[in-house]
Amino acid sequence: MIDAKHLAVHRWQLLDISERRMALEEIENMIAQSQNRPSCDVCFITMKGHLSGYYHGGSIYLNALLIEQDQPKPAIETVLHEGRHAYQHYATNHPGFHKNEAEVVIWRNNLKNYITPEVHLMKYFSQPVEVDARDFAQLQVNNILLG
Repeated sequence: MIDAKHLAVHRWQLLDISERRMALEEIENMIAQSQNRPSCDVCFITMKGHLSGYYHGGSIYLNALLIEQDQPKPAIETVLHEGRHAYQHYATNHPGFHKNEAEVVIWRNNLKNYITPEVHLMKYFSQPVEVDARDFAQLQVNNILLG
């Protein structure tokens, strides 16, 4: 078992690709459990351009190139970011799940009118669901890397 709670850079570099995949899956499972939401399958695929990952249909898709890098932060941050999208979707479909109902309304409206980066990059980055997911991932990645 990979200790995903203390996945420092030197530990990541010692892991082979399958162990890195397992560590990222464990992170998703750990976060999902702490949030009381179903965990997502974590899938590793080849992606075009600079895309790191996305959430769709209950699964997190990560760019397979992330697990080949010697630095774990981009991969961990992406799984956390996409897992936060899973949380947002779950909250918008389960009234009372998220403590701040006004925030859920904002997420629901944003998800109905979601702007992809291909349509407008700046509007994509400033969307409430993207800001929330980035903030969540940045906070959590340090907890995981630093223990």
